[in-house]
Amino acid sequence: MSSLLTRCDEAARGHEATHGPGARCLFHDLADELRRLYPIEQDVRALLTYSGKAVPDGGAFQGRYYDPIEHSYTTLEGITTRRLEAGKRLMAAVKEA
Repeated sequence: MSSLLTRCDEAARGHEATHGPGARCLFHDLADELRRLYPIEQDVRALLTYSGKAVPDGGAFQGRYYDPIEHSYTTLEGITTRRLEAGKRLMAAVKEA
């Protein structure tokens, strides 16, 4: 995502350098849309990521859940909180659309 956004920004700057400051093109629009959609994609990923399997007995992370987005371990409470917040943001995005 970030490399695509970086390339869109570079192309948009190149278009402005060629056509003058403030000249808009499809690369500007694409970069704006990527910036709008990226947080939504992250929220959807947060809702769908967890497999529901806790770390087996034994070890420092016993009973905790691996969070592949944050690359760390969390509790069921942490997962629930993250999902609720993601759901609220998604609902707001749907209402705006």
